[in-house]
Amino acid sequence: MKFVKIIGVLFIIFLLSGCSKRLGYIDTNKITKQEHIVLKSYELNKKQSSYVGSSMIKVNDYNKIIRSTDKMKPTKDFIFNTNGSTKYSFTKDDLFSIKGLWEINGAKYTAVNHDKLRSIHLLIRDDGSIHYKVANMIPSSISTGEAVTMIYDFEHLPNTVRMITVKNTENKIIKGQINYELIYTGKNKDSFMLTYREYTNDDLARPSFFQNLTYDKNMDKIRFRNLLIKIYSIDNEKIVFAVLNDKLK
Repeated sequence: MKFVKIIGVLFIIFLLSGCSKRLGYIDTNKITKQEHIVLKSYELNKKQSSYVGSSMIKVNDYNKIIRSTDKMKPTKDFIFNTNGSTKYSFTKDDLFSIKGLWEINGAKYTAVNHDKLRSIHLLIRDDGSIHYKVANMIPSSISTGEAVTMIYDFEHLPNTVRMITVKNTENKIIKGQINYELIYTGKNKDSFMLTYREYTNDDLARPSFFQNLTYDKNMDKIRFRNLLIKIYSIDNEKIVFAVLNDKLK
């Protein structure tokens, strides 16, 4: 008797929905944008000053990488109507999981699901709009991992809502990129002192290396690594300087 019931359920699903199939693969961890960022605390050839103990030159050099995730969210609150007695309300902060690729008559859609919807998967067009058809997962006891397109049309209001992919941003330092600062630490009767701090790739707030530098107080220009610095004046309170060249793009 139980077997007959299962066959009956299968018959109804296929009658209403058509042939079942598996969701196609979607790569949800893709780099969508990559940008080289150089942040400098100075402008070339511009005179500026720095007090003892404070940073006179600071450079952050890194790549900003934006990746897609396996989540989508709506651009506004909306209601999904099953055309029956059941309505599901969603807010713009609700996250939908990307489950795979779905195809109807040669057109491809991104299938997304929310816990509220259970087996129902919304179908998202390339422009983010929601299709009036849905993919419905067949209960695992019948055919694990397969779904069917329901023949019914479904409604979502407002129909101007769009689904957008949630993205993550990470800052990554690659070979040749150095994050550092120079700090003015004061003077004595013969010289003035700077401290060079270099920061780790994983933590731009924690120095991984430092070096104390000493220069003759009468020098009007100093060079350290790729920096060429003009010195206008120094005293026990501050240093007045300008960066003439840093060889940064």
